[in-house]
Amino acid sequence: MTPLSAGTTNLPKNATSTRSNILAAAVQTLQRGGIEGFTLEAVARRAGVVKGLILYHYASRGRLLRAAASQIAASRTAAIKTRAGQCSGSGSLLDVTQKS
Repeated sequence: MTPLSAGTTNLPKNATSTRSNILAAAVQTLQRGGIEGFTLEAVARRAGVVKGLILYHYASRGRLLRAAASQIAASRTAAIKTRAGQCSGSGSLLDVTQKS
């Protein structure tokens, strides 16, 4: 899943891919701009869609923000679990997270 760059007119063909594209753009926007930079306009620009389409899929900025934050948290949790699984058992989880 690769988000469309700003200004791209090649929009996804179905609702599932559109929603995924919007979420990917929201995650990138949140990671790069933080809460202050997380606007529907910024996400729409990054996703290459109109603001109304975002609201159709997520109903509000808050819902989109929660979905993006949840995806970031899930990704980080998976990365920590992967690293923890690579431990020989003698290191602590703190050691694993500091190597990330």
